[in-house]
Amino acid sequence: MQATGVEAMAHSCDIADEAALEHFLDQVRERFGSVDILICNASAMGVGADRGGWRRSIGLDLLSSVQAVQQVTPWMQQAGSGSIILLSSIAALRGAGAPTYVTAKAALISYAKAMAVKQAGTPWHPRQLLGSGLDRVSWWSMG
Repeated sequence: MQATGVEAMAHSCDIADEAALEHFLDQVRERFGSVDILICNASAMGVGADRGGWRRSIGLDLLSSVQAVQQVTPWMQQAGSGSIILLSSIAALRGAGAPTYVTAKAALISYAKAMAVKQAGTPWHPRQLLGSGLDRVSWWSMG
């Protein structure tokens, strides 16, 4: 990408670690001066049905996205533009799959809808898209 003039940054981050995720997003903002687009596409893929598996699924699939959205939204609002994309799954609508995965992805869809309602009347333009039958994509943008 850099050969084509696009500035890029590679960095690993355990998004289940709140402090690590916060630090990563701060680094991105410091390096590029802003965050223009946030894409949340992480998943624990429904690991385990015990309480630990539930915590991991909800933590990765939902709470890491919520944290990232909460952190970058003020930056985007200050800049007057930005887009947030939350990727979920058709499994959340059908109830098919590991209960931990389905529940976490359904919650992510509900979170996106609630944020769209909350942002109504602001420069943010909520949109919900249903992809090729494989993924549900919820996104909103400003600017």
